[in-house]
This record gives sequence, structure tokens and C-alpha cells, in this order.
Amino acid sequence: MYSGHSLRAGLATASGEVGADHAQVMRQTRYRLAEVALGYLRPADLWKNNVTEKAFAADKEAG
Repeated sequence: MYSGHSLRAGLATASGEVGADHAQVMRQTRYRLAEVALGYLRPADLWKNNVTEKAFAADKEAG
């Protein structure tokens, strides 16, 4: 089944996926420390905001 903890972590993850502000997520989920809140964001968006891809794109534009 589900616990309050898994629902809260799921809300943090889903909010992060749609680009919600971290401060808003923390306020809604009542996480007090940013490190804790960020620890619950699942890596589902690992490749959405890929800094390597952006760096290569910038390099291609410059060269």
C-alpha cells in the first residue's frame, strides 16, 4: 500500500517534473531543508535539463 511518506515524495517528484519552483514544493510538502527536498526528487527528469546537451549545443553554435 501507500504511506504518507511515499505520497509526499511522489508529489515532490511530480512537481519537479512539471517545473515547479523548489521553494513552492518545499512549502507544500513541508520539507524544511532543501537538501532533504532535493533528495526526494526522483531522477525522472535527469535527461530533461541535460547540461551536457546544452553545452554541446552552445559549442556547435559557436563553432
